[in-house]
Amino acid sequence: LHISCGMEQDFYAPAAQRDKLDYVIGSLHYLADVAQGRYFAVDSSAAQLAQAIEELFDGNGLAAAEAYYRELTRLARQQQPDIIGHFDLVVKHNRGNRFFDEESAAYRDAALTALEAVAATGAVFELNTRAVYRGHRAAPYPADFLLRRLRELGAPVMLSADCHLAAELTAGLTEAAARLRGLGFREVAVWHDGGFTSQRL
Repeated sequence: LHISCGMEQDFYAPAAQRDKLDYVIGSLHYLADVAQGRYFAVDSSAAQLAQAIEELFDGNGLAAAEAYYRELTRLARQQQPDIIGHFDLVVKHNRGNRFFDEESAAYRDAALTALEAVAATGAVFELNTRAVYRGHRAAPYPADFLLRRLRELGAPVMLSADCHLAAELTAGLTEAAARLRGLGFREVAVWHDGGFTSQRL
């Protein structure tokens, strides 16, 4: 049994002693006005996301999503995490396109531009099932159109349940693997004994 020491760090709270960690998951959880010390979690509740959009972006949900992806790009370039956590987390409370249209060309352009920039850093993208088994989303992060682009780029993808309890360790992973196969993936990245290797699906 190989045990590694990893950490999920938020863009605004990076690991203090990264050299003591085997790997780092880089994630963005907030829309923020850093100068004023205001941070709004995009994943905690729809109400908090709505507040962020109203107070930081004058009610423009698309502008909020675009800002999210710009910050995610900065995260990947500046902090160079080994893994990118739940790439499109900003859609968690956007059911029914409540805040912005996920099918729009503007939204998809922002997401794909960020995806390509982040992929260029060499980070591994997690296919994160947590929102599905917790009942928040019908599909895992990232969305299928983003996964298709990752496949075209040859960027590495790993399976992750983002578990907060031991019982959730493998939640949704069988379905996630099938989803990747259906999109044309033949391999996933697997962390083992100090590094990533490729494993056939």
